[in-house]
Amino acid sequence: MPACTQIFPPLSGDIEKIRLMQPEDTPGVAELMREVYGATYPGKFVNDPALLKMKIADGDITPAVAAGPAGKIVGYGALAAYYGYPDIGLMGSLEISPACRGREIGRKLGRYLIAAGESAGFQTLTAGTFTSHPFSQNVAEREGFCPSAVLLGSQPQETSGQRESEVFYTRVLVPKDYGIQYLPASHRLVIREICRDLGILIYAEGTGLYPVGAPSVMESALNTDTGAGMIWMRKAGYDYHEVLGAAVRKLRAGGAKVLRLHLNLNDPGSPAVVRAAEETGFIFAGILPAKDGIVLLMQNVQDIAVDPDKIFPCDNPAARRLLGYIGLQIENTRETGQSPRGV
Repeated sequence: MPACTQIFPPLSGDIEKIRLMQPEDTPGVAELMREVYGATYPGKFVNDPALLKMKIADGDITPAVAAGPAGKIVGYGALAAYYGYPDIGLMGSLEISPACRGREIGRKLGRYLIAAGESAGFQTLTAGTFTSHPFSQNVAEREGFCPSAVLLGSQPQETSGQRESEVFYTRVLVPKDYGIQYLPASHRLVIREICRDLGILIYAEGTGLYPVGAPSVMESALNTDTGAGMIWMRKAGYDYHEVLGAAVRKLRAGGAKVLRLHLNLNDPGSPAVVRAAEETGFIFAGILPAKDGIVLLMQNVQDIAVDPDKIFPCDNPAARRLLGYIGLQIENTRETGQSPRGV
């Protein structure tokens, strides 16, 4: 990820000091997580000072904290590069001590991380906000972020009676006037709707081509912290159907609970991959704007029980529309075993 450990500015005049997290803060962060979540926080490393220190030392995350006058940690947030896309910054869900909410700490901490992301050179920032803790969604919305994806069951712990889900609230830092993008016909309207909310301009829309001539370029990995199997189709080739199926089988055999597929919509072969993915139970999840084009997110949650009616995003019309769109796909997939086209 872009180096951002030296760009957190000092803040003055606040009762709570917002600053870069230090190794000696790790026990205080673990205590904060227990205060907020009990034993249910999805990222287990945050509850373990040794693992958290290792994550920081390895450069996996750049965290910031809000510290009270006596040094007690009352707020935590972290910035990292989004998996597989170093130009997209991922802000983790902001955590504020329940005793200190209502004092704008979350907003100040969020602004701190946004400034760091801008200085680090990220093109886009997206905030992964847990649906069972809507105050992080409220902070993101107040800072000009818009819902761009809903990831069902993306986190392992049960904080709402089922696996935790996330809403990605996204803000484009560098204006995006994309050239031709190959939007899958089944999801063209919802993609254009999200792009409009994010201020993204698509100059032209291609119909896509059946991939021929070269093999696919694909990567996959299992996120052991969350149990999510991650797939990145970098370039669709003639063998896209086979390599996608092989990745799905490998990740499920490795214990993946949910699957997330990333497709670059500046690739003419992406609409064909979408059709193949839908045949195996993937559904539309949302988009993320990258440097050179739109990244389409698809998800497969067939191996877990996720009820969209138990997911409560904050009172945002765009979030409700997106969740409703995904809910229709879930219902259709469970009835037919295949995702709908053009819901």
